[in-house]
Amino acid sequence: MSDFRAAAPTHTEPTEPIAQVASDEPATKVLAGVRQLILDAHPSAQGIALTGLLRSAGGLSRENWSFDAAWTDAQGA
Repeated sequence: MSDFRAAAPTHTEPTEPIAQVASDEPATKVLAGVRQLILDAHPSAQGIALTGLLRSAGGLSRENWSFDAAWTDAQGA
């Protein structure tokens, strides 16, 4: 039995903004959706930064994306 995790892409620390990395339509939709989810959960969120967007190969009929998110809200960073 093979270990399916061995083929998974490795994650590296993001080095550039997603806006420069992800210029295709699916990535743009993911970014817009994530921003809206953050704002829905934290209405006072400002300076939302999404970096390191990466679409993974798995997921069958569902897309899987990984990313790092940071923002500042009423409670701090």
